[in-house]
Amino acid sequence: REIGRPKGLNRWTIGVSCAAFASTVLPMLLFLRRFPLFAPFAVDANAAFYYLTVARNSLHTPYYSFDGTYPTNGFHPAWQFLLYTAMRWNILKPGDPAVTLHRLFIANVLLLGIGSALLAAYCSRYLNRKWLALPAICPGFLWFAVALSAPVYLSNWSYLNGMESSVELVSLGLMLLTFPRNGRSNLRLFVSMFFLGLPVLCRLDDVFLLLPIAF
Repeated sequence: REIGRPKGLNRWTIGVSCAAFASTVLPMLLFLRRFPLFAPFAVDANAAFYYLTVARNSLHTPYYSFDGTYPTNGFHPAWQFLLYTAMRWNILKPGDPAVTLHRLFIANVLLLGIGSALLAAYCSRYLNRKWLALPAICPGFLWFAVALSAPVYLSNWSYLNGMESSVELVSLGLMLLTFPRNGRSNLRLFVSMFFLGLPVLCRLDDVFLLLPIAF
């Protein structure tokens, strides 16, 4: 029997989480080091550049704008706010696209690694053989077997798209880890539901995920 009662944090859970983080982050950082200019363009989706354009052109307007003149609401709010704030604080350089894409790549990799680690920690709490959480959350190990025929499948790296996917996974992992295992913790339930709402702000069509949970 692999599925058991949820257990608390221990060294095996921490070890599996660290392994999930490393297996997600290190290959992509190696990719970036080997191809510093090509790597961000290889993984970023087209919509990532739309987000960056809105963030840059909104710096000098009291509203979000794609062209710097007219307001727009055609974006997912949480991710757009993060990009706008990063440009406002000069973490992302609005006048230097190369630096912006390089730093965005690193930020997305780290967020994706954290999300994978949180989900692995949650899964390992329910498994007697905790190492099974690693291939469950990071199927990139299986990806090596099918990469030539289906490179976009079975890999956490497909979420590295310059957009909101990594933040969604972090929010989901935090929601699962903070969800109370009994009905006596109203504070933990409140915190968990807060993190459940964040993915909807990261990507608005995630609201449909709330329907089966509510049911």
